[in-house]
Amino acid sequence: NNLNNIFNLENLEKIYNHFGLENQAAKLREELTELDIELKDPTLDKNILAGEMADVLILVYQLAVGHVEVDRLVRNVEFKMQRILRRIETGFYEKEE
Repeated sequence: NNLNNIFNLENLEKIYNHFGLENQAAKLREELTELDIELKDPTLDKNILAGEMADVLILVYQLAVGHVEVDRLVRNVEFKMQRILRRIETGFYEKEE
């Protein structure tokens, strides 16, 4: 499956099973806050930003593996990406003048 290209699913599942849903959900909220802070920083250090993004992705993928099924996540990502592209092509996001 597609996540195998980025992350080892066994490792993600092992980490998720060790910490559990409640802990990893709290950690995800914390990491999202840290990412938000970095995105608002006018100096925007790309190395720090990449690290915060990695933290968020790892936690999201852990929750997918442990809680919502990876295939379900992949299907939703594919659907939503296609919907965004269709909306771009049809001018859905164009600002009214």
